[in-house]
Amino acid sequence: MGQIVAAMATCHAPALFLRQPGEDAAQLDATVAAMRQLGRVLDETRPDALILIGLDHLEAFSLSVSPTFTVVVAPEVRGSFGPKEYRVRADQELGRALHEGLIRREFDVAFSQGAPMGHAFVVPFEYVLEERPIPVVPLFVNVYVPPLPQPRRCYRLGRALAEIVAERPGRVAILASGGMSHYPGTEKYPHPEFDCDRWVLGVLERGRASELLALSTERLDLEGNTELLTWYTLFGAIGDQPAQILTYQPTWHHGLGVVNFPLPQPLEGPPPEPPLPAVEAAPATGYQYYRFPAPESYNLNRLLYALRMNPAERQRFVQDMDALAAEYGLSAAEVEALRTLEPLAVAKAGAHPIMAWTGVQLVSADLRAGRISRER
Repeated sequence: MGQIVAAMATCHAPALFLRQPGEDAAQLDATVAAMRQLGRVLDETRPDALILIGLDHLEAFSLSVSPTFTVVVAPEVRGSFGPKEYRVRADQELGRALHEGLIRREFDVAFSQGAPMGHAFVVPFEYVLEERPIPVVPLFVNVYVPPLPQPRRCYRLGRALAEIVAERPGRVAILASGGMSHYPGTEKYPHPEFDCDRWVLGVLERGRASELLALSTERLDLEGNTELLTWYTLFGAIGDQPAQILTYQPTWHHGLGVVNFPLPQPLEGPPPEPPLPAVEAAPATGYQYYRFPAPESYNLNRLLYALRMNPAERQRFVQDMDALAAEYGLSAAEVEALRTLEPLAVAKAGAHPIMAWTGVQLVSADLRAGRISRER
């Protein structure tokens, strides 16, 4: 019978890699040190595989297709962030077992054999997995493109994962990768809800994670905490285990949390389910910060995706924006927003905030570094 031998959760902030002016180095160092503590948990528990529950910042799937849950089934996974490239061995057999087992349990889960791993995965590769030869199975949870899975659905998925692990041999660790309160690409970016983070961590320390199922995804959006949907999936797999908070760092734009859930003994299947709270009414405003992207803005988002993923498109953009905009069929208002190179202006023109933030920021970063030029 298979066992879950380790359970952990971590942030994955880009600032941990790209230390820009304005960041507090001591906060980032403390976060990295805590993530490396999770690596030592892997050394102590000796798992045969690591299920890494992460998320997509609109790079693996974009708005052409946005699956709710996706298991990566491949012999190897690849990712990159900044100048670093990663190739990590995957447990293809476990990936297939998870995908097939979830489908049998009526979870309509997609699969991918080539989704690129963004920083939600490669930051844990860098600071938790490091050089350890533990094969991984990445699992994507949609946390930014509404309608999002509700916390209770993620929790049920986690329970199903634990059941599938128990059906086959092997020792498995689970790591949930998701940030605490932050609002990238929105006007609230400098104003995270740290009080909400501290309340969540207090609930986890008391071993009462199931109480957090009272929250809706719309409420998580309001609090800047939709990335916690990856954590909810972990909660379902392990039940109400008391948490060990390794660090919590309230940076100027992001709550950085790293948590271990020490297991008194390996888990062979999910623990008995505790009584679950009623779900509070969703805010009347619905999703406030990350709304469903209007189809009318698809071309703008399509261009931003190209700018994010392709340096050659960024070069074309700065040299002849009008021609590129015409090629993508953008409106005059969308073009004027793009000319500002301000993510908020582009988001207000209809772009998804994550797409606006990353696409525009990469153009600006390439211009500053001289990697692209406005000269023909």
